[in-house]
Amino acid sequence: MYCCENCFKDRFLINKIRNNNIIDSCDYCYEDGVKVIKVDDLADVFAIFIPYYEKLEHGEHFIHEVHDPVDIGEFLYDLIQHEWMIFSAGIEGQTAKSLLTDIMLSLNSEYSEADLYVKAAEAVYFESTLEVWDNFSEELKHGNRFFPSKGYIAENIVNILKENNHIIPQSAIFYRGRIGKHIIDNMGAPPNEIASPGRANPRGISYLYASPQRKTCVAELRPYKSAVITLVEMTAKRQLKFVSLNTGRALISPFQFNGNLLEATETLSLYQKLVFELSKPVSPDNSEIDYLPTQYLSELIKNEGFDGFMFKSSLGPGDNYVIFNEKNVDLNSVEFCKIDEIQYTVHQSF
Repeated sequence: MYCCENCFKDRFLINKIRNNNIIDSCDYCYEDGVKVIKVDDLADVFAIFIPYYEKLEHGEHFIHEVHDPVDIGEFLYDLIQHEWMIFSAGIEGQTAKSLLTDIMLSLNSEYSEADLYVKAAEAVYFESTLEVWDNFSEELKHGNRFFPSKGYIAENIVNILKENNHIIPQSAIFYRGRIGKHIIDNMGAPPNEIASPGRANPRGISYLYASPQRKTCVAELRPYKSAVITLVEMTAKRQLKFVSLNTGRALISPFQFNGNLLEATETLSLYQKLVFELSKPVSPDNSEIDYLPTQYLSELIKNEGFDGFMFKSSLGPGDNYVIFNEKNVDLNSVEFCKIDEIQYTVHQSF
């Protein structure tokens, strides 16, 4: 039995099937002339789910006289698809269930798609996202600043980063702003000697913060009404290799984490929290030490040879760029703007 690249949404599986380099007909979506793979050849990959989900058993997970099994367990397909979005919309439903059944039968001849499953106890009682974040940030601040005790976290985050690269083309235009009037020579990144710590950079290491949208660039400055600001237009001297931190969980594959789904889930929770913290407006109450976790992520990106990264702005309508080396951009021209109006939205805090 063959399945094809169109059967899956997961990018790891799509690439695996493309690299298999066999063109034939798919036995599930019935496409002809597509890249395919034998279902049996996916068994080892899907084995990652075996310790993560376990079959619902009377006496262990429920009592027949007390519980209705359907109130406690779910079909394995529903658990996997809800959490990881493996299968494409084109076959989602019974066809995808049949494909999963055939894969799992390659691993276990007694598997039945009618069986109910639950997350394994170890997965259920694993650290929450908040606990993962608190423990990680506390260790960086007051324990192991450069080498966290859970070494797999860095390795797994790097795997996520490599799957989410984004190319900024040569001559792409973006902007940087400063409050007040400044000459163009003062609109680049600050010298290392006076670089204060920020979300991405530690003290003494200067990065260039920019945005491809004027409005976002202005919003990130948080100017006051009637403030004069200077905007510099910049262009990329060459093609820049970025990491896009704007990807959702559906674009991250469970199969890229070297076989341990518990560690993958922990890393993914931490990664999403790091991206959220990066996007938050910088608070004047933040101390230098509060930036350490997001600086750690920034340094991982830099160490992997990327030129910078992009993430959603929480203040403006677009993205923020962090460029590690300002020599990769040209400063073209400056313009002066005056802030005429500022709008605030207020809600009651409980």
